[in-house]
Amino acid sequence: RVEEHFGVVAFLNILPSLYHFGNWNEAKSSERFNDFVAFFVSVLGNICHAAACGCGGGPEAIDDEPHNLETFPELLSAKVFMESLLLVKEDTNGSSKPADWRIQFLHERPKTFTVVASLEVLGWWIAKGVDLTLARIPCEEDDPDETVQAIFEEYEPRIRLLMRASGRNEELTSYIDPILTALKENKKKGTWPKHSISLLYGPFIYDNRRCGFCQKTSDDIGSDLLRCSACGESQHYCCKDHQKKHWKAHKFFCKRNTKFSQYGMNR
Repeated sequence: RVEEHFGVVAFLNILPSLYHFGNWNEAKSSERFNDFVAFFVSVLGNICHAAACGCGGGPEAIDDEPHNLETFPELLSAKVFMESLLLVKEDTNGSSKPADWRIQFLHERPKTFTVVASLEVLGWWIAKGVDLTLARIPCEEDDPDETVQAIFEEYEPRIRLLMRASGRNEELTSYIDPILTALKENKKKGTWPKHSISLLYGPFIYDNRRCGFCQKTSDDIGSDLLRCSACGESQHYCCKDHQKKHWKAHKFFCKRNTKFSQYGMNR
């Protein structure tokens, strides 16, 4: 259990970086990127399998309880470093949700949180043009490799069992359903959730979305930030004037990023 929990925490700690791979076209152009996608899906499947011991059971089939530090003092050093990102006050204004609802969810159901957050990463990748049909997940020596579609057709019952047992089924289903549908139907285009109900998209909006020139946020200027039309979510600005002033610093990444796609270098 100790090793398993450390593995889940380690995976959680790299999710923010993996999330932003969706914007990094040069990384997606690597010949090994599809192997990377396969590894990601494999780890997600393993965590899902560990958390839901039987897809046809009830709550008794769930193995996703908070760990007692008195029983497992070794886990004191298993820190989720992105936890500070999850405290978002802005998207709970006027809502009955507490500002730390994501942190509560993480502590109550760490494996379920990881599975749902990982699904959100895949949904973001699809929305940013990643073709998951190119990935193949290795199986046993004599068995053929599996597709991402096949993996999620197999694991969907377990995912739904985890969401039902979490006590947050309705809110999770509302934004995970479109992602599961895209994964099972090999859709090339996805959608991302409203920031107020997402585990990652909302926190990243409030943490990372700043003007590239003056560092002001949307709250500072009282309106949504503009974004670079070439590289999409990678760079934001409070006004067109600051976008022009920042172009000298931004253009190298921007021009290089548009030269690549998952299929290699664009002509």
